[in-house]
Amino acid sequence: MPNRPDLEADLAPGLEASAPQNRPGLARASRCAYLAAVSCEGEDAAAFLDAQLTSAVADLEPGAAAASAWCNPKGRVVATFHVVRDDARRFLLILDKTLAEPVVERLRRFVLRARVAFTVLENAAVGGCLEPAQLPQAARGQRIERGRARALNERLAVANVGLYADRYLLLAAHGDLPLADPDAGRGWRIGECLDGVAHVVDRTSELFLPQAVNLDLTGGLSFRKGCYPGQEIVARLRYLGRLKSRMVGFRAQRAAPPAPGDALFQAGRKVGQVVAAAPTDEPGRILGLASVHFIDLDWSGLTLADGAAALVHLPPYEIPELAAS
Repeated sequence: MPNRPDLEADLAPGLEASAPQNRPGLARASRCAYLAAVSCEGEDAAAFLDAQLTSAVADLEPGAAAASAWCNPKGRVVATFHVVRDDARRFLLILDKTLAEPVVERLRRFVLRARVAFTVLENAAVGGCLEPAQLPQAARGQRIERGRARALNERLAVANVGLYADRYLLLAAHGDLPLADPDAGRGWRIGECLDGVAHVVDRTSELFLPQAVNLDLTGGLSFRKGCYPGQEIVARLRYLGRLKSRMVGFRAQRAAPPAPGDALFQAGRKVGQVVAAAPTDEPGRILGLASVHFIDLDWSGLTLADGAAALVHLPPYEIPELAAS
């Protein structure tokens, strides 16, 4: 795992230079019932997705996995994905279950004459784990590199979607995922929070610009590909320097995690919104991600809506705007 950037000398008091080094709640593998799988298949699947999603999907080789997103014409993120290229004409999109049907329905409106078909895989099961020892028996002893996927058999596939540490996403085609379900995907959510990877749900759909949830820093946004919905607005943020919000991690003492979309405050002023949060194995402790308006912000004294203190930390990658602030 690469070293986390040491930016303490350049950051205001209250903003820690790295996330907590321990990874609480990640000791178990579990089924992520809140995730769904969508198949995109056809002769034009690569070209169609490349014209709709924010990453260079057409450049993915069979067996590759990457982050991506779909935006509305105003550049707001409708959904985030893990994209796995199965073969030359088939892709799998892993996204929040609340968005699967609505996103597929909207994408179908743009198909027109393109030879592509979308199917929500109703019987598929998605799970996650972080250690090779937690993988199903069929995957033991195999090295699956980050950004790669492998079919273990006709029913089960695994993709390593981690950026700075291994994170294995499991997909069972017919719901027979060979994992216990002790935490309903809680550990996977914590892994996303510690690794600084955005997960958009129905409450936050069309709320954030891609850079406001760091998609340009986590491989989910390309500035070298062709047009996609909202590209002009997204590119303007990059080239004209008008970006005002970035996603950071936070932890808090709270009985239950805040909901995605809930506000963060400083001295009664709203300064950000929760992207994701999950409880840890430590009673009353939560971890989360929030998109924060960083311009002229004093990083100390941030609170959640109920007044609980939110101690902010950086994700495991450099955020240029914060390093320069």
